Amino acid sequence: MVAWGATLLLVGYPAGVSAFTAAPSATVTALDDGGDYRWSPATVTVAAGQSVRWTYEDASAPHQLSVAGYLGAIHPPGDVEYDEVTFPTAGEYQYVCPLHPSMHGELTVTGTSTPTATPTSTPSATPTATPTATPTATPTATPIATPTATPIATPVSHSGEQPGPPPAAADTVAPAVRAVKASVRGRKLTVKLRIDERAKVALAVTRKGKTIRRSATKPAGTVRFKVKRLEPGRHRIVVTARDAAGNRSEPVRRSVRVKRG
Repeated sequence: MVAWGATLLLVGYPAGVSAFTAAPSATVTALDDGGDYRWSPATVTVAAGQSVRWTYEDASAPHQLSVAGYLGAIHPPGDVEYDEVTFPTAGEYQYVCPLHPSMHGELTVTGTSTPTATPTSTPSATPTATPTATPTATPTATPIATPTATPIATPVSHSGEQPGPPPAAADTVAPAVRAVKASVRGRKLTVKLRIDERAKVALAVTRKGKTIRRSATKPAGTVRFKVKRLEPGRHRIVVTARDAAGNRSEPVRRSVRVKRG
């Protein structure tokens, strides 16, 4: 489950476009300059087969991505999660935020595709049979048939294969993040939490637009993060968890203050 009641899986996703690749060719950031919501940059050019990543950690309002038929999840303010989309087909696309119509940008995907020819069959001539003489059969004695046992057939399914076990149900439940505690000693931050299944846990610590990230894949149980040498002042903390099926937890937020000296 994702904050704001949205789902991070694809909605209305077209054939030929994929999401969440490993190495984006371009990055677009959602910015909220005094209520002036915009994408930065507003124009992007990539080659066919490359990907673009949209990030939201610098935003102070919720945002959502719509591009080429892909509709992403609603990201809360300062969300460390992102949308990443691969574009295999050349063309011109607009990326917009449905929550803020003034947020729009232009994406150009360069490259060409080669159509595949459809083969057609050429009919062949039908040969004319040459009649031959029919020989006269010579009568022979009729042999006596020897009876044999009739084999018993082994029944199988209509597909010709033995039926297998039913498929396992898909995992659609997001991991739960509980008992999140953040404490500061000197300039060292310790974050302790619990998860109810094996998942990749992500920690983001932000102060004045600068974000420190930590992540680790852990089994169910207690997870700890330590961040040293924090600058004095207030720091925002966001914790999320994602399981192997791609289900993401709701972000859990905390804040701490690091004293001088």
